[in-house]
Amino acid sequence: MEETALITQVLKGETTAFATLIDTYKDGVFALALRLSGSREDAEEIVQDVFLKIYENLRGFEGNSKFSTWLYSIAYNTAVSKLRTRKKYQSEIVVEDYSLVETQDLVGILDPLKRGEQKYFLARALQQLSPEYRVIVELYYLEEMKIEEIEEIVGESNSNVKVKLYRARKKLCEILT
Repeated sequence: MEETALITQVLKGETTAFATLIDTYKDGVFALALRLSGSREDAEEIVQDVFLKIYENLRGFEGNSKFSTWLYSIAYNTAVSKLRTRKKYQSEIVVEDYSLVETQDLVGILDPLKRGEQKYFLARALQQLSPEYRVIVELYYLEEMKIEEIEEIVGESNSNVKVKLYRARKKLCEILT
């Protein structure tokens, strides 16, 4: 079923339509929350908070962006808010969650290593980035989002997202060499 039709049904009070929205997006929201929080328990709590906020504020979705962008923006802000209240900025990276970042510089640096070692070193390198750089790299490479979507999610201008992505790549190259 199309997103707009689902949203219309949810606004009419149909709970099965909301359950379908949850099923569609829960894995992506959980992955983002896990990457930001580093804790499965925190990520599960964030996911619950996000879908509660979505349900309570669905009327506020104006359709100026894709629904998924609006949802991920709420997920990002909820996770960051939770991290601030808990003063927990360092997260552990789950190595299995990462595929290789496909940029020439990074791939060239990692070529001599075996695939498992590449994932390990890349995960360790990502862990050394600040949370603001790490989330942009993850949204761009792992979630394959466009710069325009990322800017809406993190609340930064297009040029700021590009600069942070560039700096993050540069930092990753420094870490990996």
